[in-house]
Amino acid sequence: MSEKKRRFKIIYLRLITVIGISLFFVLSFKADIQVLEGSLSGSRMLGLHLTDPFIALEVFVTNHTLPVNLIIGTITILLFYFIFGGRIFCSWVCPYGLISEFIDFIRHKLIMKHIIKHRELNFNRYYFLIFWILLSVITGTLFFEMFNMVGIVSRLIIYGVSFASIFVLLMIILELFFGRFWCRGVCPVGTVYGLLSRISLGHIKWIKDDCNHCNKCINACYDKRILSEIINIRDNGTTKEYVIKNAGCNMCCKCLDSCTTSSFQYENKIKKII
Repeated sequence: MSEKKRRFKIIYLRLITVIGISLFFVLSFKADIQVLEGSLSGSRMLGLHLTDPFIALEVFVTNHTLPVNLIIGTITILLFYFIFGGRIFCSWVCPYGLISEFIDFIRHKLIMKHIIKHRELNFNRYYFLIFWILLSVITGTLFFEMFNMVGIVSRLIIYGVSFASIFVLLMIILELFFGRFWCRGVCPVGTVYGLLSRISLGHIKWIKDDCNHCNKCINACYDKRILSEIINIRDNGTTKEYVIKNAGCNMCCKCLDSCTTSSFQYENKIKKII
């Protein structure tokens, strides 16, 4: 398969996957096609419960117990992303991730035209993870769910416009000026999946001997810190391969798309997929 065809497949397969999952939710609600019911916060696929792990954590710290269905749903989701890659959810499932990516594209265009300045707010994602959990403990509620962009956008797509749309618009405006800071650190959903990515079977691998030092991968990556170790190895180290297990990597595969020498590969310990 040529490089051009491979890049086309990865980019548009992500779009098809995100849109297709949301479409299944809409059809289940509007047309009673009970394939994927609920929303990304909590759903059922063909009767099997699926639960966002962070919601399960919120429920546990507020109620000090977990219903059986919630346990089953959480284990199912964790097992899926353990196999295919922790933060693959963020780029291949989450609709807000797609919106944020598009806003970031517009942002870079505006920066190049000197309409806005380049600004980034870097957060420690683990501090925010603790912050949201503590708020649930203090308030005795699933506090984060009032601000959860994943659940809000998913419900907007399925059920229509609501008051929460205002928060989505505010977040889009902020990200237009500060560049994907929700996904980079504020969102605990991505952080939990990022922790899982450190041990998951699916990963992106870089091969030093195939790299031509063009730096296109760095320009394509939404968080330059993710590839910093690769740059160190490429310029100074003797390691021939490097597996990206950075919790910030959302597995968008832009590094694969931008690479002209196939130095980046998505692999799975069960089976090589791309």
